[in-house]
Amino acid sequence: MAALHAAPARNWTVADLAAQASVSRSLLNARFREVLARSPIRYLNEWRMHVALGMLATTDNTIAAIAHTVGDEA
Repeated sequence: MAALHAAPARNWTVADLAAQASVSRSLLNARFREVLARSPIRYLNEWRMHVALGMLATTDNTIAAIAHTVGDEA
């Protein structure tokens, strides 16, 4: 979780996260689901939206700039 929080804009994969945590992808996924009741990628998307919401409320950045900052280029 610390890695996700530190770099929400990174193009994370479950494999990247598992390597960062030094565990298998299946163990990482199982622990996220056990503790947070969601997959790692779902948690990442929710974290990005949380960060974006905070930025919308506290900065004058454009929506496009905020989206870029949190890794949502869609």
